[in-house]
Amino acid sequence: MSSTSGKISLIIAEDDIFCRALVKSILQSYPDMVIIGEAENGKELVELTEKLKPDAVMVDVEMPEMNGVEAIKIIAEKNIVPVVVFITGHAAFAAEAFELSSCDYVLKPYTEQRIEAAIEKIRIEIERRKRDAEKSETFNRLFNKLNVKTRAGLLFIEMTDIIFVESDGRKSTIHCIDDKNYEIPRYLSDIERKLDPKMFYRAHQSYLINLKNVVRIAPWDAGTYEVYFDKTNKKALISRKKVKEICEIMDFINDSQTND
Repeated sequence: MSSTSGKISLIIAEDDIFCRALVKSILQSYPDMVIIGEAENGKELVELTEKLKPDAVMVDVEMPEMNGVEAIKIIAEKNIVPVVVFITGHAAFAAEAFELSSCDYVLKPYTEQRIEAAIEKIRIEIERRKRDAEKSETFNRLFNKLNVKTRAGLLFIEMTDIIFVESDGRKSTIHCIDDKNYEIPRYLSDIERKLDPKMFYRAHQSYLINLKNVVRIAPWDAGTYEVYFDKTNKKALISRKKVKEICEIMDFINDSQTND
């Protein structure tokens, strides 16, 4: 489910059944908020978020098996970036929560008005992301360049110069021709939204590859293959289940070019 339909899909992660029921009852009075999953611990939250790809999550910090902060860190490492609202009974977690780019932090015991404020912040953040994505899409379509914000300022990279993008949690490295690399503090999913989907393919949870530069795919270990590229000795990884899919995509591209 996506916010593009006017609805915001949301997962609630809370081990206290009464607190979870209260949050649900408040959210159900907002027709644009659609609860698509519930988790009782951090492990369940990771699994549900990876499976359902919600627009937002409301997560209790203190949960069994894995706490909410640890769960959100793992989700971020998988390059899934829902809007996050933390709920907790302790203000001590606030600094770490905001380091994870959460849009709000609600302290227990919370009121209906406080949850309403958090809902509004979710809406605002999703709209901001949507506007940013539209601006990037327009820019990329007009100039065929990737524009990314870095600590040094705005960086503009020709898309055709990008060989692949590699993720390492909350930062990514853009590998370009002539062995140029750009390390930026952005999730892979942030970069993926800016790139031309006809040219770039998510081959692995940690790799985006430029299909036009692929020259060979070879087995690497039991569940993973290596991708070789033109103009570099560097290699990316592709999961076994995506090898067939990428071959079909490459065949389609070749057929289209032949017909043209």
